[in-house]
Amino acid sequence: MMKHIHIKFIFCALLTAPAVLPAGAQGLAENDSLNANELVHVAYRKVAPGNLLGGVSVINVEELTQKNYNTYSLDNMQGYVGGWNGNSLWGMSDRLILVDGVPRDANNILPTEIDQITFLKGASAVVLYGSRAAKGVISITTKRGKQAPFTVEVRANTGFNVVKSYPEYLGSAEYMALYNEARENDGLEALYSKADIYNYGSGENPYRYPNVNFYSSDYVKKAYNRSDVTAEISGGNRRARFYTNIGFNNTGDMFKFGEAKNNHASRLNVRGNVDLTLNESISAYVNANVSFYDSRGATGILTGR
Repeated sequence: MMKHIHIKFIFCALLTAPAVLPAGAQGLAENDSLNANELVHVAYRKVAPGNLLGGVSVINVEELTQKNYNTYSLDNMQGYVGGWNGNSLWGMSDRLILVDGVPRDANNILPTEIDQITFLKGASAVVLYGSRAAKGVISITTKRGKQAPFTVEVRANTGFNVVKSYPEYLGSAEYMALYNEARENDGLEALYSKADIYNYGSGENPYRYPNVNFYSSDYVKKAYNRSDVTAEISGGNRRARFYTNIGFNNTGDMFKFGEAKNNHASRLNVRGNVDLTLNESISAYVNANVSFYDSRGATGILTGR
């Protein structure tokens, strides 16, 4: 049994003033009317898509989840991002993963919590984030509250993992008979007696003469379930905006014998944030995230150097 609790709380107040913008951000300053949903999150700012360099790819996950069902934050991203093969950028596995600007594990966040994912694949990543970004950066930006009426959205998914086929093995009696036949073809004496072959084949005493098949219905299920439900609560006005994501998912296991039939993995997460605009120069935000994990599975001895 393993239980894991992760709690994160951030408060930040920002004082802003007019300043000279870098060339990559000038397009945004010149087009203040651009819809916030069309902006792209990059390091320390948002820019218009037309101002992105060639080494940057952006995925709008919030829009994608309306069309597709994913269970992992980077699931199926290789179909949208050039150079990403599901594990690495351009074959280099030690990429830097940031969640709202903080280095974190991509497994600790679900697609329903994500707004955008930005893949920085060029030298610009090293300039922005230093040597840790030498093999690419994956920047995950979570959803935030918007200036809109109070809204509650609930989404539930369930599915079953079904095995297409299992390997088929010979039974004990068939194996011994064919083994004896192979030895006979090589001019050797039979290794197993006819009485033993009969006893194994009859199944009258399965404890003394077993015929074990670990892929049979005695040991594995035909299918197991994965279900999740997510509630999103958001709203706000020009002065204050909030967003809350509450989600729970549970995944079963294929085994059905002994204690293994109780194997499962569950996750409960609560993510929330508040954005405040005090005046034209001062803004503040609060982020909070709590994740609870409860999993049960087989454990063994891990050896290595």
